[in-house]
Amino acid sequence: LERDLARASESLFRRIFNTTLDGVAVLDGGFRITEWNPQAAAIFGWPREEAVGKALVPLIVAERARAELERAIAGRARPGETPLYSRRTEVGGLRRNGEEFPLEIAVAPFCTGGTLAYSVFLRDITDRKRVDLLKNEFVSTVSHELRTPLTSIRGSLRLIAGGFTGELPSKTRTMVDVANESCERLVMLVNDILDIGKIESGKMDFDLRLQDLSSLVGKAVAAGRPYAETYGVQVRLDAPEAPCLAVADRDRLIQVLTNLLSNAVKYSPKGGTVRVSVLPRPGRLRVEVEDRGPG
Repeated sequence: LERDLARASESLFRRIFNTTLDGVAVLDGGFRITEWNPQAAAIFGWPREEAVGKALVPLIVAERARAELERAIAGRARPGETPLYSRRTEVGGLRRNGEEFPLEIAVAPFCTGGTLAYSVFLRDITDRKRVDLLKNEFVSTVSHELRTPLTSIRGSLRLIAGGFTGELPSKTRTMVDVANESCERLVMLVNDILDIGKIESGKMDFDLRLQDLSSLVGKAVAAGRPYAETYGVQVRLDAPEAPCLAVADRDRLIQVLTNLLSNAVKYSPKGGTVRVSVLPRPGRLRVEVEDRGPG
């Protein structure tokens, strides 16, 4: 019975190993290949019978990345490097014909019979990189196309606000000021999109300063009221009159609040009220955006 279970387990492992969409290699303690699935053979051009017994890294990795990758697999990373365990990383892959391509690799060490071994998961990300490039080119083109009319709108609003067309009634001036501020934020968002690589790599810059949170929330509410009126929804602000100071990025915070507020308005019933509150708490401040829509 135990032999039958072992054979069934081995057969299941083989089916999974041979049909997975990722390339998979199993290495011994010296990083030599002991198992090599069909997808790995398809990615690199090395059939199993030729790959088994060879050192993995020189076989499939571009020369410039080999030393660092061997250290990372072995867990002997230098300062600034990290082992590959439990994460994926991108390296320069190398096909049998000498072609280099973007390769995603992950390593999982394990013990078998008291001996250290490694499972290595390999993914050709050429298509993904091509799509990313097309996406970035599209975003860049659209962003540049948006910048031109936005610059014109911003200039016109500034002229109107500055009295170029004559003295404005109080209510009109308030609406122009709201539109002008919203336009400024939109210009900044377009600039951020143009530098989308920073966002994707987690290197977005924040301008953190001591701010009056009540004032920032009030600006977001003022910017959102015209939008709320189109839905027949009222926006009520509950905030302390005394300054509520917090370290924050003014524009990012207003951006987040504007998004929360527009979502709350969109899903509120006509005639409903969205309540925005600034609530002091010990050592912190809490901002709530509450609606009565279907939750």
